[in-house]
Amino acid sequence: MGKKTKEEKAEEPKIFLVENNLFNWEKPLKPGYMRSGMAYNAKTELLESLGMDIVNENIKGYNIQATAAKYLAKVIRLGKDKYRDPSDEIKGTPEDLILFNGNIAIYLAGEIPGTKLKGFDLENTGRIWLATTPTDILKSDKGLHNLILGNELTEEGKVERIKAILRGYEQMESEEEIKQSNREHQAWKSGVSQANEGHFGTFGRR
Repeated sequence: MGKKTKEEKAEEPKIFLVENNLFNWEKPLKPGYMRSGMAYNAKTELLESLGMDIVNENIKGYNIQATAAKYLAKVIRLGKDKYRDPSDEIKGTPEDLILFNGNIAIYLAGEIPGTKLKGFDLENTGRIWLATTPTDILKSDKGLHNLILGNELTEEGKVERIKAILRGYEQMESEEEIKQSNREHQAWKSGVSQANEGHFGTFGRR
């Protein structure tokens, strides 16, 4: 079989363990800092701590290591109207959800590339930042395990979920690279424009 096309790769299932419309809870500012300007039209209010979940599991050539703190939280997600005046009420419907905040590392087991050693090679690592409907299993000490591997009972099903998670992180990294490239291009264009307009000025002789 040949390499997959971009269209085929785009259609492959992806699992995202990071939600960009989930706003962090408000924390005290560091000494010397003050809040100013516009505020986000979103809110996360922690209601109860549910402790810490840990996953360390070998699954058919993969080693999964993950940790996450869990909370019950009242969440208003970031919508189309991202910003508001600090004096305005937050728009949106609050939801009572279970919030996972942590990290995951996925290793491939086998011969380490470039060596003849058997061991683990880091495939990807990323943040876990996700809120979902509370269930008994998610509230239990198996909550993070269920979040990552779902209800899969077979090794093949678990491996497919791991691959989907890896594809999710790969897409996020690709999108971030595009955004960074666009920012750098805009900064370059701005610099060229200012230079052409003489905004940098000149240094005269004394």
